[in-house]
Amino acid sequence: MAGCIMKGFTYRGSELYCEETALSVIAEDVGTPFYVYSRRRMEGNFDRVEKAMAGTDHLICYALKANANPHLLRLLSNKGCGADVVSGGEMRIALASGIPADRIVFAGVGKTDTEISLAVEEEILSIHVESMEELRIVDAIASELGKTARISIRVNPDVDPKTHPYIATGLKESKFGIPMKLALQAYIEADSLPGLEVHGVHCHLGSMIMEVEPYVQSAQSFVELIASLASKGIRISDVDIGGGLGVDYHHIVKENADDGAAILSPEVLFSRVRPILKPVDARIVFEPGRYIIADAGA
Repeated sequence: MAGCIMKGFTYRGSELYCEETALSVIAEDVGTPFYVYSRRRMEGNFDRVEKAMAGTDHLICYALKANANPHLLRLLSNKGCGADVVSGGEMRIALASGIPADRIVFAGVGKTDTEISLAVEEEILSIHVESMEELRIVDAIASELGKTARISIRVNPDVDPKTHPYIATGLKESKFGIPMKLALQAYIEADSLPGLEVHGVHCHLGSMIMEVEPYVQSAQSFVELIASLASKGIRISDVDIGGGLGVDYHHIVKENADDGAAILSPEVLFSRVRPILKPVDARIVFEPGRYIIADAGA
């Protein structure tokens, strides 16, 4: 099957293996409990996304919320991966693991002044702003530090990701991001603030998304917004479509399974989203977390 990756974990008889090593051998050596990861599977998952995004300017920012193990982050950094962080702690781990500041985006509600200051001082790629209040706070902190902060505004497109309601974040009742109808005014204000540099637009629909249509609807909303921004002389460099790509947990250790052909693949996702976003002439940023690591560890 196209896009198939060698399994990280398989059963050989009744014995569970990680790649070529029986887990019972590791248990005898280090005791239990322990964590074990398949480098082959993790890097294979990353490579699959990278290949699916080929042919367009793009950046993959691994979401540390999925697993912030520094050893794993170093491997991903060596492959050119960036980081999606949601706290100052995650930002420090990403930096210490070799991920350059210009490949780090900082999202999430409830950012503290200290965390925002760290992001500004480190000159990360983008602070993803969640509200008008946060927009003004970032401006004030950056101005006080004598710096300019690159920001993207997290917009809420009111798109149903068709996932569990507790992990859906792109609906208006989810209370994440600035409503799309208010986004233009938010960008106009951001563009007028001396401590800010408008860099991108961001949206995260939720987690465990199994259908492509929510991403398609979100991408169409991006195009309309960016056209409105262009009419006001505001240019967008990055279009961050978030993450949330689902994982087929049922076939993680089944060697003869079709590797989750029935769920949404990176190939299908970007074959649909790339043509929609092509006219905006901006880099596509994608933030997979669970997809990269979920089936690569035990």
